[in-house]
Amino acid sequence: MTWFKGSAGGLAEEVSSRSSGAAASRNALRASHEEAGSAFLDAAAPELLELTSSARPPALPLNHVIGHYRLVEEAGRGGMGVVYKAEDTRLHRFVALKILPEQVGEDSVDLVRFRREAEAASALNHPNIVTIYEIGQDGSTHYIAMELVEGKTLRELLVAGLLPIRKAIEIAAQVAEGLAKAHEAGIAHRDLKPENLMVSQDGFVKILDFGLAKLM
Repeated sequence: MTWFKGSAGGLAEEVSSRSSGAAASRNALRASHEEAGSAFLDAAAPELLELTSSARPPALPLNHVIGHYRLVEEAGRGGMGVVYKAEDTRLHRFVALKILPEQVGEDSVDLVRFRREAEAASALNHPNIVTIYEIGQDGSTHYIAMELVEGKTLRELLVAGLLPIRKAIEIAAQVAEGLAKAHEAGIAHRDLKPENLMVSQDGFVKILDFGLAKLM
């Protein structure tokens, strides 16, 4: 990350530009929140965790097509849905496709959280925050298409054994960079844990799952 421009005037211009961008992201997310008429982002994280669904969605058949995404393999499961590695048949690239269970209602807290995750993450542009490509619906199936990170979660790395101190410091520094960007935009993640930190094969860290995010 480049912080200094070589002159006081350049630095002031950079700071002003960063502040304006953060304010724009924060205002856009707040406008979307108010338009939805939901108090979701103002609720406490434990309350939301109690409200979200614990139903285990059934696995979808591989090669099944949702929107313009062909399911290749299941990549992971959480309390709110299933993530698949999928092929974007339009752009011919692989993505991570997060799918809500079909039984989730249009007015459910799960769906509000799902949409909020996409809105919060898409308002941020940083190499340590997962990139959202689109949020969509195919019939009764809601999905988020996002950047596919080939690697392991921090939890998986920790289960395998203690991390070397240098690697641990590198991971912590990247997480701090990503969180700083979110906080500049007025967004608190509120669900940071090893399961929501993906470490790519080449050592880049991505912060996942902004479903409990809150405007500060």
